[in-house]
Amino acid sequence: MKIRTIVVAFPLMLAAASAASGQNPFPPYHVERTKILLTGEPAPGIDGATVSFLFTPQIDGAGNVLIDGYVTGPGITAANNRAVWHGSAGNLSLVVREGSPAPGVPGAFIAEGWTVYLSESGIVAISCFLSGPGVQDGVTDLGTFAGPPEALQRIVQAGDPAPSTEPGTVFASNIFFGVQVSDNGALLLNYDLAGPAIDSSNDRAMYIGYPDNPQLIWRRGMQAPGCEEGVLFGGADGVVFNDNDQVAFRCSLMGAGVTSANNSGYWAGSPESLELIARKGFQAPALPPGVNLFGTSFPGINYAGWVAFWGGLSGAGVDGTNNHALWVGSPAAPQLVARRGDPAPDAPDGTVMTVVTVSGNKPINNLEAIAFEATPAGPDVTSENDFAAYLRTSEGTRLVLRESQMLAQFGSGVALGQGSSKFALTDLGDVVTSTLLSGVGVNADNDNVAWIRRPSGWWVPLIRSGDILDGRVVLPGSAEEVLPIPNSTGGGDAVLQFANDHGAVAGRLVFGDGACGIYVVQGSHVLDVELDGDIDLSDYAEFPSCFGGPVGVITSDDCERFDIDLSGHIDLGDAQVLQEAFSGVTFP
Repeated sequence: MKIRTIVVAFPLMLAAASAASGQNPFPPYHVERTKILLTGEPAPGIDGATVSFLFTPQIDGAGNVLIDGYVTGPGITAANNRAVWHGSAGNLSLVVREGSPAPGVPGAFIAEGWTVYLSESGIVAISCFLSGPGVQDGVTDLGTFAGPPEALQRIVQAGDPAPSTEPGTVFASNIFFGVQVSDNGALLLNYDLAGPAIDSSNDRAMYIGYPDNPQLIWRRGMQAPGCEEGVLFGGADGVVFNDNDQVAFRCSLMGAGVTSANNSGYWAGSPESLELIARKGFQAPALPPGVNLFGTSFPGINYAGWVAFWGGLSGAGVDGTNNHALWVGSPAAPQLVARRGDPAPDAPDGTVMTVVTVSGNKPINNLEAIAFEATPAGPDVTSENDFAAYLRTSEGTRLVLRESQMLAQFGSGVALGQGSSKFALTDLGDVVTSTLLSGVGVNADNDNVAWIRRPSGWWVPLIRSGDILDGRVVLPGSAEEVLPIPNSTGGGDAVLQFANDHGAVAGRLVFGDGACGIYVVQGSHVLDVELDGDIDLSDYAEFPSCFGGPVGVITSDDCERFDIDLSGHIDLGDAQVLQEAFSGVTFP
């Protein structure tokens, strides 16, 4: 079921800036919320079963959703009660079910304990345990499968020979296994190794590429590029990769001369050209001599191979006021985005950033943009306005959210509250995040909002706790997020994809009656008929048939969006605003 909501929406901006500019209220937005699957409903493709639990979904470029969940009903046991579906509202197909035959492995069945990914191009990849008479426990009981949802193929299985390793080395049956998939369907395989030449110093490996030709890109015990001879890779994590077979990751080090002061770093590149970005205990990029990298976190990567990473600092002039930073750029020359203690952009003189953070992987999209949270401090900063979010693009860094901003979207007296350090970016330029609200009429039942910032620069509220959908009240959900938001960049970094490159957001909503549901939500300017973030000829096409003048009636829901001034008619006033929007006068 698709629900369209028309909201009178205004630009998110500081109240002082709004008053100074004299900016008029922004015309209405429209938000479409489409239910895909709900607990208690029949489980698609499983006779007699109902859905009992749903995990956070993923979405591809066509708007199809990948859903992982549990089922209950007659004949359902712990051996067959989990399933994965793919599709759209009313058109979900079963991709895989616990206990179903494993593709391409005679006598083997899918067992629980899987990781599953969906690419922008609609490719599904899953790594899982296997069971059955065709499987040897502890030897061949792990498998990886990928392909179109309706035609998964066997990619690799524990016991297979591991390419580019010593004779007799095979993929092991162990806990270190998995698969990730990028926009174009390239795979990243993570596996433990086993064999006569394997010990704890060389027992893990990563491969990147397509199923018919995976390339070894990292292995525990390999010489670490950019380091002294004898400095070897230890354990890698925070792995991301792009559509150009380039990878970025954090890794510990071991071997000659490695101590707790220099035992980790960041690397990025392809199998043929993996390079060191930055190493703990060594000069931090783009900072004064003697300032060294100290702590590390998970990186991000985009299509061009640009990376984003956060790091702690130590060394010359470093203290508790300036001891961490965020970088974006090529692996050879990362650029400083923000450092603790730097002046806060778009803030009064004397305001600085005291904390700079992005949770999890650092999402950088193909437009070289990254969003981050920074806690301001200064003469006008209090506990009521000490959250701020910034967007760094090729044109610079600007403030995009600030606690205490007045939000006319929700009526007079409602302000932005604390926000999240988690952001989903798309390659179109959208930013998705969540915040709390404060002010008039706000309470614990309606104080959480999920937002999308469209490429035009305007924010649209997608869903708010307390909203009514299909007769159910939306709850805040876990971690005070009405719509849980994993960090991602539209699939370009092979991180689980929550928002696609057309501005569609898939999420798991929790309701007051105990149900949970998977919804796809899209929001944009009311004139953006295509919901693609701009207003062009395609959006204009329906207007002439809806135009009725000052006495005409609105003949359809599709025409209602053109009543921009809410006069009840579609007339010359609406035509003027449409013309301004189309020509770029009102909307950047």
